[in-house]
Amino acid sequence: MTHETPLPPRRPRTFWSQSVAIRATFAAAAAATFPQAAQAYIGPGAGLTALGTVIALILALGLAVVGFVWYPLKRLRRKRKRASDGDKADRAPE
Repeated sequence: MTHETPLPPRRPRTFWSQSVAIRATFAAAAAATFPQAAQAYIGPGAGLTALGTVIALILALGLAVVGFVWYPLKRLRRKRKRASDGDKADRAPE
């Protein structure tokens, strides 16, 4: 016979700890969605660098979709076509 030791009772979350977490989350979201003026100058070099980075990120995500989704589907279609062409060749009268 095995003797199982009971687990210690879990301390339930109190209302205070939940409300503090919720308030902190809403405060962080509000701070992020209501920005203030930065009073900073972004020169043309930094602006073009930021624009180029965004474009490169979008293109990289697009190529990732093509690589992980389109090419396996393309191979699957080609494999099915070859299989069906082989079936048609077997059925052809001689």
